[in-house]
Amino acid sequence: MTIKKKLFVGGLLLLVAFGSIGLATGLKIRDRQQAQVRQSVGAIADLERQRIISSLDSVDGRLQLTVQSEGLAVFISKYRSAPSIAAAAPIGDALRKMMPYLAPIRAITVATADGTVIVDSRVAGTVYRPRITVPVDIDSGI
Repeated sequence: MTIKKKLFVGGLLLLVAFGSIGLATGLKIRDRQQAQVRQSVGAIADLERQRIISSLDSVDGRLQLTVQSEGLAVFISKYRSAPSIAAAAPIGDALRKMMPYLAPIRAITVATADGTVIVDSRVAGTVYRPRITVPVDIDSGI
């Protein structure tokens, strides 16, 4: 084999070696970047989940406070003992009073445990469709 051929083969082997090293390095860098992106997306998802849970907890707390302060459980108990439109009216009034304190909630539906709707906040004066249903369990008060 001539020197030119030996240099050509040696150069070719050297190029293959550098190409392999470059490819391996590139793949490692890509994998590392993908892992960082996954970690960042996971962290963002965790923060968003915590924000949503915190918001729901806040709404739940305000809902419980307003239910207690407006005496909604008493009105619901009266309705359950003698269901009528007249007995549902105080529930609607209580909902109307509650809505300003529950800003993220657009509507509330009060229903029996079997799903029968007693009153919803559209009756109480809002134009929104109910988004949160509050099932009524008379044994526990609400």
